Amino acid sequence: MSGASDVGGSEERARLAALDSYAVLDTAPEQAFDDIARLAARLCGTPSAFVSLVDRDRQWFKARVGVDPSETPRNIAFCDHAIRGDAVMIVPDTARDPRFADNPLVTGDPFVRFYAGAPIIDSDGHALGTVCVIDTQPRTDFDGTDVLAALARQVAVQLELRRRIARDTDSVSVAENYRDLLWSRAIDVMVVTDVEGVVVESNPAWQRMFGPADAAHPITLLYAASETSPLRVPGEGEDGIQVQRRMMTANGDEVSIDWTLVRKNDLVFRIGRDQTRAIRAEEQLAHIQKMESLGQLTGGIAHDFNNLLTIILGNIETAMRRAKAGRTGDLARVLDHAREASERAANLTQRLLAFARRQSLDPVVIDPVALVTQLKDLFDRSLGGAHRVAYRQGDDVCKISIDPAQLENSLINLVVNARDAMPDGGTIEITVENVDLDSLADDDSAQDCQPGDYVRIAVRDEGIGMDAATRERVFEPFFTTKDHGKGTGLGLSQVMGFVAQSGGRVAVDTSVGKGTEISLWLPVAVDGEEQPGKRAPANGAGDVLLSPGRAQGNILLVEDNERLRSHVVELLGEAGYAIVEAVDGVQAVELLGSGTPPDLVLSDVKMPNLDGFQLSAEVRKRFPDMPILLMTGYAGKETPDYAAHDAMIAKPFTADRLLMQVETMLARIDAD
Repeated sequence: MSGASDVGGSEERARLAALDSYAVLDTAPEQAFDDIARLAARLCGTPSAFVSLVDRDRQWFKARVGVDPSETPRNIAFCDHAIRGDAVMIVPDTARDPRFADNPLVTGDPFVRFYAGAPIIDSDGHALGTVCVIDTQPRTDFDGTDVLAALARQVAVQLELRRRIARDTDSVSVAENYRDLLWSRAIDVMVVTDVEGVVVESNPAWQRMFGPADAAHPITLLYAASETSPLRVPGEGEDGIQVQRRMMTANGDEVSIDWTLVRKNDLVFRIGRDQTRAIRAEEQLAHIQKMESLGQLTGGIAHDFNNLLTIILGNIETAMRRAKAGRTGDLARVLDHAREASERAANLTQRLLAFARRQSLDPVVIDPVALVTQLKDLFDRSLGGAHRVAYRQGDDVCKISIDPAQLENSLINLVVNARDAMPDGGTIEITVENVDLDSLADDDSAQDCQPGDYVRIAVRDEGIGMDAATRERVFEPFFTTKDHGKGTGLGLSQVMGFVAQSGGRVAVDTSVGKGTEISLWLPVAVDGEEQPGKRAPANGAGDVLLSPGRAQGNILLVEDNERLRSHVVELLGEAGYAIVEAVDGVQAVELLGSGTPPDLVLSDVKMPNLDGFQLSAEVRKRFPDMPILLMTGYAGKETPDYAAHDAMIAKPFTADRLLMQVETMLARIDAD
């Protein structure tokens, strides 16, 4: 190996003079250095390790593990390269490194394929040698850099100590100096315990952090209250281990310590590094990123809602001006514009709730193949002649428990996105098949999904695909790659939220120029789940407004918002229903205990004192067969198990939708 240090240079002469001053070359083995070599091999997981000193024409091993020769020529020494810098030198594969490929230490015994060496630098800055490890196999994932650097510093301290010992004949003074140099200068916490965790010896860094050691109590008494894992120590003959513990300092502060543990007989040697600041920095970074995402979300909401509110308010003001002026001929068109903007605002809130996994779902057991088949005509009409849809179906596809309306919306969203990804046309493939996630239980992409049986509905396009940066952000709300005005950026975030809330997951397979496949993994319905048709649709169907006097029945209306309650009373009253009003669940229970029971209970969900879910449970105790319809703007993440309602209608709702839902539920009673 060529390129050895210039032995005639002034820096090299100073380095060699420093090495000579330690009087360590060609000396007998010493326990302190042998321990460091063994510790390096153990902590780095290599068969061989050395404390190597680079002399004029050779490298000499003060300590060695796993090899027999005590020295090698300097001109082939890896360590001669390592001492030229102050950082750990790593050669993952010597056979692929032009500096070493032809080196006799690589091509012959000991057949070095991996090398890592940390320079031993004394207090004057001279690189005397290295603490190094080698392996006969290449490595691409070496994580022992910090260990080698720490051990190299300890060798420098040992050499300095050795030099002082040579100058001092007083054995007591030598022992004190040894202790001071090894322990007093260490920043890391060092402590020796027995296998039960009782402290036997501790360095000043430990004492500054945790106070004087109490030999009567184990180290576990210093664990933070949040630390529930038991004491961990290496077993006999086990390599050193790393553990992290949250501990309480003498000042009452909680710190997070990364420990390296090595056992010898009945003693456990622990070196701990305080990672509290690093963890807090990571948490602060995560908080900053969260706030940036929140800012993006808030900005997107404000932009879209302000646009919609401007349309709504503007058209209402126009209608009011024209009504006052007696110009009523065009009011329907103006009010229709306000209504359309209101519906778009309602749709926006539903998408946001879907993204946050907080929307109100109404799952029933369905055949996914039948649902996709029903959408074929819609897809064909929507895509135009340049695009076609191909369908692929697995054998005996299982049924799933899902909100069919939300699933339809999700599939339409995916198909439209696939169409937009192929502006010049192409084929969109929709696949419905059974899958088993058991084999993916250890896959990061399945970390939010329980192993088991699923139905996969996938939409694949032949479009432009996505790069890695876009793939990472594809489910962020208000993030879109479409031109301005052609997408809200909420579609895929809505799909992700809906599927996750339904117990499934969304997977994305994409690459630039090769298209994109988005798969919905939906859990298979199990025995005992609801059957199709048990619940009425959450949003009703049709657009026919029932005429006054057509409907009949008594309804108990429970709503704490006075203006909304008055509005619903007016709608139902005009349709011919008799209404009894309650301002909250408590009053509703009182009314149910007196007089004639109503034909239907229509209640808000979010109310003080007794909410809609609790009220529904109370109603069923008294009247097991009474239909219950709940109204919700946001019911929460999950419906409680005790809730006993028949259906739920999302706010804001139209008169058509509410009246159709009420009529449908009352009609079922008549049919029964």
